[in-house]
Amino acid sequence: MTDRTQDEPRDTFRRYFLVTWPLAIMVIGMSIVRIQNGVWWNEVVTTMVVSGLVVSCAMAVYAARKDRAVRRQAATSEPERG
Repeated sequence: MTDRTQDEPRDTFRRYFLVTWPLAIMVIGMSIVRIQNGVWWNEVVTTMVVSGLVVSCAMAVYAARKDRAVRRQAATSEPERG
């Protein structure tokens, strides 16, 4: 039987990593836009920035729903343990 507290740091890191990598793509894209101002690259980079923002929001919503479901399941299984 594994202790649940051992898995929490790993799950927390994974959750924040999934949410932050699209934000990193967005920041890189915004810096490229400033460097390459006025070039056809702007459309590509703007698409990358918007998609990074959408993906990060989707991952945050997914992580919140999964966390809520895990807590709800833990709350309902608590009385069974005795």
